Amino acid sequence: MVFPFCESCVTVYRRRGDAISRFVYPDCHLQRRCHGAKDSAGFYRKWDFLLIVPGDRMVLPGDRVTLGVGPEGVRWEDLQEALTVGYSAPYIMDGGICHWQAGGKM
Repeated sequence: MVFPFCESCVTVYRRRGDAISRFVYPDCHLQRRCHGAKDSAGFYRKWDFLLIVPGDRMVLPGDRVTLGVGPEGVRWEDLQEALTVGYSAPYIMDGGICHWQAGGKM
């Protein structure tokens, strides 16, 4: 299946215990969105993101995502500026995973 707009490469980092796994996923779609929000202190900008990963390349809540090919051998603390996945779900079509959709707040 062809996914229009899936032209970005992202790197997904996943921490399991002390180990950090690195996955480079080409042909993804990463969209960042800014909108206004209000709390007791007033108005402020709120950033969200949406990541579409075609195929069965998994993305899980808690993963950290960077645009492009990220470095190997990083420490989790070095990924503070990365996008943190808050939710993810596979999109099933014809009995198989068509793509993963993930997102969260920046």
